[in-house]
Amino acid sequence: MSSSVGSGLDAHFKTFVIVSVPAKDFRENAVTQALGPRGTVHSFSLPRLRVGTLDSLLQLSDELQRLDLSVSSTVSKIARTALDLKSGAGLPNVEVRPGENMAPEAYLQYFEWSGNFPAQQKLTILVENIVKDMHDIEERLRVDMSEVANIRGELTGIERKEGGSLQTRSLYGVVQNEDMLDSEMLTSLFVFVPSHLKKQFEQSYMR
Repeated sequence: MSSSVGSGLDAHFKTFVIVSVPAKDFRENAVTQALGPRGTVHSFSLPRLRVGTLDSLLQLSDELQRLDLSVSSTVSKIARTALDLKSGAGLPNVEVRPGENMAPEAYLQYFEWSGNFPAQQKLTILVENIVKDMHDIEERLRVDMSEVANIRGELTGIERKEGGSLQTRSLYGVVQNEDMLDSEMLTSLFVFVPSHLKKQFEQSYMR
């Protein structure tokens, strides 16, 4: 189920609630009518997974509570980074397959289990692989953002040189070839004076 939310990061996408009910007792039309305009209902299909023993499920449940915080933190970091790079214009589309992109909301509404995580594997192995993928994504994000920071720094340096004072900016376009006068007896000397001291300099520089 999904519904609209408030401001901040949440303002850019909806709240999704996953509800697990027995398939034989599920009536989508009844839930949709009860929910009304407050949200929409979408099926969230999962493959038949290898459940294992009750003890292994209980142990995995405790582990998932810890991992959920880490994964949620990584997802939030990715979302905030994407919004920052797009200047708050919204989240970019998700690449679900090579050459096929989908909006984040649509990706959740029409979720399909990834073949990268075979359903025949043990749940513990699936969890390990999913968490490993998240760590790899977080590391790639760290490297990419470091490169973005370097590029932004270089751009800031260029802008400062182009738009700053003559102490830091390039003289290209300011001093022309015809301004140069070099001979055996003469050499060109350029003095840069703040505009508000121009008159004072012109009155005194020859003295």
